[in-house]
Amino acid sequence: MKKKYIKSFIIVILIFSSFMHLNMKSHEVLSRKSISVVDEIKSPNNEYKSVIFLDGGSATVSNNIRVAVVKNSKKRIYDSDIVFLQSRVNYSRVKWDSNNELVISYYDRGSDSIIKQIDSSKGIHIIYKKIEEDF
Repeated sequence: MKKKYIKSFIIVILIFSSFMHLNMKSHEVLSRKSISVVDEIKSPNNEYKSVIFLDGGSATVSNNIRVAVVKNSKKRIYDSDIVFLQSRVNYSRVKWDSNNELVISYYDRGSDSIIKQIDSSKGIHIIYKKIEEDF
């Protein structure tokens, strides 16, 4: 009788662990196959890095650019690390002006194309500049 309870407990733990693993994986930026890393730019003091992602889109999702700010030592990047997300584009410029100031230059496709635009993250001030020429 005791073996039956132990087996049941182990099965429940395995199911729970599988669920937690899949749930955590779904919040990673690279969890979709259409998303790839375009560039990683380290801050001048190498403490942080900005990571630029391109989502090639699909039948229902247009191309988009995502920029994340994370500790340089961090291996996984999650959706919560994204500071800028613009749809219907496949390019933006990112550069560090200082250890705590990041500049993101983007093409102006209208305000509806910017989905996420955060001004500060992890003590880093983010400046946004519109690129006027057409891509």
